[in-house]
Amino acid sequence: MSPLNPFFNELKKMNPKEKVIQKKSLENPSHHITSVRKVRKDKQHDIKFPVDYVMKVKLRTLCQALSPKYHQKTGKPLTQTACNTLLLRFGLARWRDVDYVMDYKDTKEYMHTYLLETEYGQKGGLHEVAILKDLSDRRVVYFMIHHAVSWLERGGSVEEIL
Repeated sequence: MSPLNPFFNELKKMNPKEKVIQKKSLENPSHHITSVRKVRKDKQHDIKFPVDYVMKVKLRTLCQALSPKYHQKTGKPLTQTACNTLLLRFGLARWRDVDYVMDYKDTKEYMHTYLLETEYGQKGGLHEVAILKDLSDRRVVYFMIHHAVSWLERGGSVEEIL
């Protein structure tokens, strides 16, 4: 069934992902300038992953331990989400070493990571690893964070993560 108003037919034909901006020219008000919006290069992809009580305590403790060194290095305070993102980037760099057959349980309690969209979608990024391993993005993040935390517990260097 088609809409009664022909204006809505035209809206359906347009690509919804492309954002077109129309501006009026200063010299000639009847002349419209159209341009396609660019995607910001610092756009982030939010991924949440399930944590149980023990893992949540480990991640919070780790964030407090990393905070002074991170502040000294960057001049910014370290938030829990930024700490989780650092751990995820570490896991992404060593994705071949990660154990993808651990038990995965969705606890309905989540923590977040904000991975750059370029890191998420590029070759060797999180999305490609998820496709290669035939797992969801959330599971891959869960396994990578667990790998990074267990690597630190076995005596890994904090400097490599920062």
